[in-house]
Amino acid sequence: RGELLALKWENVDFRNRFIHVVRSKNNRSRKIPMNSVVYEELRKLRRKRCEDVFTQLDSKTHLRCVRSAFERACSKAEIEALRFHDLRHTFATNLVLGGVDLVTVKEILGHSDIAMTVRYSHPADSHKMAAVEGLVTPKATPTAPVDKNGYRMYSHNLVTIPESGQDERFISC
Repeated sequence: RGELLALKWENVDFRNRFIHVVRSKNNRSRKIPMNSVVYEELRKLRRKRCEDVFTQLDSKTHLRCVRSAFERACSKAEIEALRFHDLRHTFATNLVLGGVDLVTVKEILGHSDIAMTVRYSHPADSHKMAAVEGLVTPKATPTAPVDKNGYRMYSHNLVTIPESGQDERFISC
């Protein structure tokens, strides 16, 4: 929340689609990439002759708090027991569930230690189940290698076995 409220237009790089956090909680700077939705919303919000990104409505006055607006938005959306900081956890979880590696998530969030990033990602049981199921789901492709007997090889991520299923030899591990 502090980084958002402190954001200045000079730190929003529309050309390269990055937000520059000049000074974070751990006194480090970093670049946060903007996805297309953030990019478009910030372009719509851009105000001339105002240095702060987030200001009081119809004003140049620096916005200092989002609590009441956030609570009204949650109420309107019928969302209970959500804290503003929970959005950061949701963001991290969605990145991880989308296949983004933890090191990249760590860098985007600005964590100095990956252990903190792990605390921010909360994969659902269904995602964990899909992850282990991926180990046993055959992944044959038309370009999969063929062994000396002409059998197309299937990759199970555990071992590669002949297409026939009759041969009990492990071809590769």
